[in-house]
Amino acid sequence: MNKRVYVETWGCQMNIHQSEGIVGVLERDGFTLTESLADADLVVFNTCMVRQKAEEKVYGRIGAVVEEKRKRNVLLGVGGCLAQVSGEQLLKRFSAIDFVFGSSDLAALPRIVHEVAEGQARRMVHVDRPLGIDEVPLRRKNSVAAMVTITQGCSNFCSYCIVPYAR
Repeated sequence: MNKRVYVETWGCQMNIHQSEGIVGVLERDGFTLTESLADADLVVFNTCMVRQKAEEKVYGRIGAVVEEKRKRNVLLGVGGCLAQVSGEQLLKRFSAIDFVFGSSDLAALPRIVHEVAEGQARRMVHVDRPLGIDEVPLRRKNSVAAMVTITQGCSNFCSYCIVPYAR
């Protein structure tokens, strides 16, 4: 497998920060970031479920990867809040998705990609232990400002809010 990755992010600042971690762990494993889906060997969508419009955009972008998969071998991974809450449904609905991963699975991402590339079955990934702060290198997009994780989600469970289930 060539090692070019394209990462597309929807949602909040936490997703932007998480995408820096996605790129960081994959670069540490030898991947090179590309700005074009058409040049990628691995496509990662970091998703949002809090905003309906972002969720709808993800579904449309999965269609673009389906077109790429018809032309060549490309892997598609979906992470973020939508993946965390609806990962199994995503795998059932879209056969183009090779793997789905949650917010705490970043350190395992290179291993997951290699396993799927070597022909292991499509799957929903869960890592049993939370990440250590040093396990995920970050590739900052901005050299002046940085996102800093203070908390993961919320534990208030308001009746109208999905965040505690997604993060």
